[in-house]
Parts: sequence; structure tokens; C-alpha cells
Amino acid sequence: MSERSIARFKVASILVFGLGLLSVGVVYALQANNSKLRHRTGFTLVMKETAAVTTNGADAKQIAYTITVRYQRSDGSWRQIRKYYNGLEQVIKKDLGFAVPGRGVFRIDRDRGVLDFLSSMPPKEKTSYVAITNGHDDPHFLKDDNVQGYATYVLRFPDQDGYTDLYYAPQLDGQIIRKVHVSRNSVAINEPIQITLGDPDDRVFASLPRLVVNYDHFQEKIAAMDERGNHEAAEAMRRELEEELARDPLN
Repeated sequence: MSERSIARFKVASILVFGLGLLSVGVVYALQANNSKLRHRTGFTLVMKETAAVTTNGADAKQIAYTITVRYQRSDGSWRQIRKYYNGLEQVIKKDLGFAVPGRGVFRIDRDRGVLDFLSSMPPKEKTSYVAITNGHDDPHFLKDDNVQGYATYVLRFPDQDGYTDLYYAPQLDGQIIRKVHVSRNSVAINEPIQITLGDPDDRVFASLPRLVVNYDHFQEKIAAMDERGNHEAAEAMRRELEEELARDPLN
């Protein structure tokens, strides 16, 4: 893939972090409505993303594929590592992110030596539970399917250039375990190569970094909400940011 693909993959990685929060938001809403919930399932998910595009041989600056490892605890906390490989099987970029119940979701920016704050997160009493759903009532519902023995429901999101199909696995707390993006010039597929049930080893979470938190990305999200006219959501995010800043001893 070209240099432009790096930007696309970077956006995709942020999207994945955001999607990791989706079930948290659903739990918040459904608890208020007394909907059915169940306790979370711990797992480790390893996925590989490739894209069918024309390239001119191995290039140290081109992304050939990515490998993403998500460590998910049954209390809602998670850690995710995404590595980008070129055609020479070399790692040319790495994204790291994690979520701590009661604290928030963060992406590690090693170049600047900071933690990008992506969102706040409810406490373990809430994040330890997920809503029971089959996706059929979602307006984007496309079909039911099976991915490596796991039942999934598929939501399709059209865009100007094609569409994206997301495969959600209820047995894995609604985690996306397959993603297919079709555009005019390429087809990108992100699918599992290994799924291991059970809480990850505690050592996976033992070395989370202690860095200064940066809030620029979250403030950009607020501005984007305002630009789209979603002022109520923007105001809610501002309150969320104020609460986070009040907890942050360095702000």
C-alpha cells in the first residue's frame, strides 16, 4: 500500500478503539432501561488485515499488512497492539492503546511521549457487563453469519466509495471479529487468525505507561460534533472533559 494507506490505517486504529467503547455506551444506556445484561467474557483476539491493491514489489515504506492483538479482560479493561508490516516482513509502525475502567481509553503517542485521551470510561461495576443483542434491530443490519465457528451479525455501512461490513460476535461481547471494506480500487479484509477464551495473563497489563495525558484529539472530536450540528453530544463531551481534567493532577 502507499503512504496514504498509513493515514487510513491510523484512522482505522482509532476507530477500533472507539468501537471498543461502543459496548460500554450500550451498557450505560440499557442499564437505565433495565434491559438484559450478562457478565463479560475475557479473551485474546489476534487479527490480520490485508488489502488487495496493485504494488510494485517490496517497498520499505509500503504497508503490506497489519497484525492486531487485543487483550480483553472480563472487567472491561483491554490492551491493544497493532503492528504494520512492509513486504519485507519488517515492522514499520506500531500503535498501542489501552482502556482502564473508571479512568478512560488512551492511545500511546511514542513520538511525542504522551497519552492521547480518546474517551472516559465507566467503572468496573458497569464495564463488567454487556448487553445481550443480536443486532437485528439495527438499521444497518445486513445478515447473520459465522466466522471461525463464532456466530456473528453483520452491519453494513455504505460510503461514497463503497461500503464497510462489520461482523460482531455476541459470544465475544459484541467484538468485531471480521471487517471487509470494499472501494473502487481495493478490498481490505481484517479477520481473525487466533481467538483464545479466558482473561489474559495479568502480566499483559503490568507495564502500562505513565505519561502526560494529551486531550487534543478529544477536543477535536468535540469540535467535529459541533460542526455537524450535534450540539447536545458536544456539550456532554465537554462535561466529560471537564471531569477528566479535574481528576488529572497535571492539569
